[in-house]
Amino acid sequence: MMQTSFFDIPEYRMPRSLSGKARRDAGMAKVRDNNNDWAVNVFCRVTDFLRYAGGDIVTAEDMRNWCNMYGVPNPKHPNAWSSVFGSAVRKALKGGYITEAGTALAKRPDAHGRLLRAYRRAPE
Repeated sequence: MMQTSFFDIPEYRMPRSLSGKARRDAGMAKVRDNNNDWAVNVFCRVTDFLRYAGGDIVTAEDMRNWCNMYGVPNPKHPNAWSSVFGSAVRKALKGGYITEAGTALAKRPDAHGRLLRAYRRAPE
């Protein structure tokens, strides 16, 4: 008997007609919707952070540390962080508050030194 693939379970299937970015965005929206109250709180804080916080270069790790410093609890699922950060960063890039600044290495031990996108506050 063949084991059912995770990708054959209907509720986990994404339509094949969607592009990679559309599938990413749909997945991020699903995670965000499952953590809605938390996501709204963090989105507002992260948007403020990107707009007003000092420092030359910021990463999602900096945003997460900033949220934790101000008492924002962790979400139900850790992937919710990237969903909110991605939305806030896209808004800040569109608004001209930040610019892309390359990459940086993650410092948290559980991040295993992976590469993070880095952003710089735009000159006023």
